[in-house]
Amino acid sequence: MFENEAEFSKWVIDKFKQCQFDVTRIESHGTCNGIPDMYVQGFRQDWFIELKCDKKASILDDSIIVKWRPGQQAWAKRYFLNHCHKAELTMVACEDGIIFVPMHMWYGENTVNEVQGVPYKAVDMFTLPRLVHAACNVYTHFDTYEEAVMYMLEDCKVTNLEFDMLHADELLDLDVNATFDSLTFNNMKMDVFHTMFNASCN
Repeated sequence: MFENEAEFSKWVIDKFKQCQFDVTRIESHGTCNGIPDMYVQGFRQDWFIELKCDKKASILDDSIIVKWRPGQQAWAKRYFLNHCHKAELTMVACEDGIIFVPMHMWYGENTVNEVQGVPYKAVDMFTLPRLVHAACNVYTHFDTYEEAVMYMLEDCKVTNLEFDMLHADELLDLDVNATFDSLTFNNMKMDVFHTMFNASCN
């Protein structure tokens, strides 16, 4: 999908700006060791995000090795402990999608188990900020991904009627639904994401 991290970075920035989020590139040779690539903020949300590009990795993998440079995990750990358990996020671009790695813990030998990834078409369907928000919250504020999603549904003011209507199978893309069921976010169903997306457009 992307030849290098620079191409991935441009794509990420464009996706955030399409949703009216502000993006600041912060990593450079003059910044402190380990600081992430960018800071994103908008709509009372903000994240530090590190970007990686690995054409050999896949969202189907059980585990991956992330090429963090010395100091990057240490910076993320300090940030997590000093900011009320708010996690930085690493996003890894693969050929078939994006892997989200919340930096809430130390990954020994840079190995991430239980990979959480989404296909690229999911970004256009649900928007990048919503996927990032879900990926961060599941590990930092909730015990399960389902709890994180239900919190966001309540925040979107989704009524029971709207949820039931959007829950109908005939309104879903079954191929995408099957992909989400088998590959991502602790087997959370796509119809919940679809509900959040539609609610955000109201």
